[in-house]
Amino acid sequence: MVWDAAVASMDAALFDQFGEDAVLTREGQSPEPDPIRIIVDRGVEWVGGEGQVITNATTVSVLDSVATLSRGDQMLAGSVRFTVSHTHTDQDGIRSYVVQERVV
Repeated sequence: MVWDAAVASMDAALFDQFGEDAVLTREGQSPEPDPIRIIVDRGVEWVGGEGQVITNATTVSVLDSVATLSRGDQMLAGSVRFTVSHTHTDQDGIRSYVVQERVV
């Protein structure tokens, strides 16, 4: 239990340091947005079997304890809207989602 609390504290510190504030609007639900803290990574590479880069993507990471996102959910951070396409990874309480990015 002590270890879990320590890891949760480190995750929160990571988001405090590198995250940015956004508002979350869930697909098909109330239009009232929820505040959320996200980490945006641009240029995430998928590498094929021969070591070649297949594609690049933008991902948004969220603490599992804060929210679990679904396809179509949107986050607005400043003047950029991120729309969830699908889940990318789920590691140790931090989940990353592949998103489409659009300046509004």
